[in-house]
Amino acid sequence: MLVLVVPSASLSDRVGRKPVLRVVSVGMFALAWPLWWLMLEGSFAAILAGQAGFAVLLGLAYGVTPALMSEMLPAEVRCTAVGLGYNLGLAASSGDGAADRDLSGRADGE
Repeated sequence: MLVLVVPSASLSDRVGRKPVLRVVSVGMFALAWPLWWLMLEGSFAAILAGQAGFAVLLGLAYGVTPALMSEMLPAEVRCTAVGLGYNLGLAASSGDGAADRDLSGRADGE
């Protein structure tokens, strides 16, 4: 994945951010289930191929994302907006995992 970040960023400089993100979005939409099923085959090669497929798609997206975020926001609020958006998203999606685990353990009587 890391190997694709710099070439993806360079490609997005040449052709634009939106076309690269469109390819990644269509690829994720079209390949998510096939790659998932491939990993469920159980063999090491199939699991590795599925993970590599997701890594390629994510590597392409991660090369574009920093430049896209900096272009979307004015310089005066860029750091605050990106940091706030990232941390609120993280808190909403997984930040309360430990609290959920504690509460579910107590509900079971443990």
